[in-house]
Amino acid sequence: MPEYASHFLMIMVSISRSYKETCDSFFSSNIKACDNTTKLVSHLWIQKHDLVDYLKQSHNWVRREYENKSKKSSTDELKRYTQEADKLFENLEGNDFRVTSVSDINQLRCLAHLLESMEWIGKKLNEISNPESNQYLVPKLNTSKIDNNNLPLALVETLQQLGKDFLDISDSILLYLYLEIRAQSIYYLLPGFESAIGNTTEPKVLDLNQSVSALHEAMLNAISKSKAHYIFEGLGEVISKSLVNQTRSIEIVDEIAIRKIIRDITMLKYNITAMLGASQVTLEKTVHYYELLLCTPKEILEEILEKGAEYSETEYMNLLQIVHRSNKNTEETVSLQNDLKRLSDILSQIKPIHL
Repeated sequence: MPEYASHFLMIMVSISRSYKETCDSFFSSNIKACDNTTKLVSHLWIQKHDLVDYLKQSHNWVRREYENKSKKSSTDELKRYTQEADKLFENLEGNDFRVTSVSDINQLRCLAHLLESMEWIGKKLNEISNPESNQYLVPKLNTSKIDNNNLPLALVETLQQLGKDFLDISDSILLYLYLEIRAQSIYYLLPGFESAIGNTTEPKVLDLNQSVSALHEAMLNAISKSKAHYIFEGLGEVISKSLVNQTRSIEIVDEIAIRKIIRDITMLKYNITAMLGASQVTLEKTVHYYELLLCTPKEILEEILEKGAEYSETEYMNLLQIVHRSNKNTEETVSLQNDLKRLSDILSQIKPIHL
């Protein structure tokens, strides 16, 4: 059979190249909105090379293949997740579009299966085209006997490149799934929350919770546990940032609406904790942030003095502004400006609380 090695290799390269093009096309068609006009957040993100490079250099990406991970997120990991969330939101600024659609679960399930297929094929092609592998297609490639059979070395190198291309597609799909699950939180939490009073479109935390559960189950049935873990870890930080950002749109606090949101966030926190086996510290902070909306300016400032600063100065300023707008009985002498000045003085004297 050695005399047919070149022919077989040529067929293998041709079929692999054609299949790669088909899979590339399938992936591209799935990450665009069905109407070809709606801009999906994840589609926007995946096209930003600086963002993709940043995510691929993260510790989270590098260690994604390890099955045995700590059940408790470390301080450094929480900090990295928060930085990644900040980076994602930075890449939404200045873009004139509304989030009107996200990928449905069937699309994502298909992509997850494609991910595993691309990874398997890529690894197999690498094995049979790597001279150091015991699965090598043509052992002792450099011997004169093989040379006499006129086996083109260029075809072997092409097969190696195709193996790398398949693995690159697999990585791109994994990163897209990572971004899409975060786009879900943008979709459910950001668009509708204009005010907590007289508003029929509060943050759809309960809907997001159901979506996260369905997506998690779908991913576990389609990809390895380590990949599923990678996709969902750090999601709490994105959700927290979305919810805290949305409080800026509250004109007047409706206690009933706020308590409902607090309950829904707590349920979501328990759900994600069960999925990842790690406590969701930032979601706990978010629950408390919403609880502070039901406090007086004096209570907020006294808590900072007693327990330290759990949030940024901007976030505390936002709380005081909302509470002042909502509290019609606030005395004139205790004005917003006085409270903001006191806040600044307090924060300059105490240290922030680190996660």
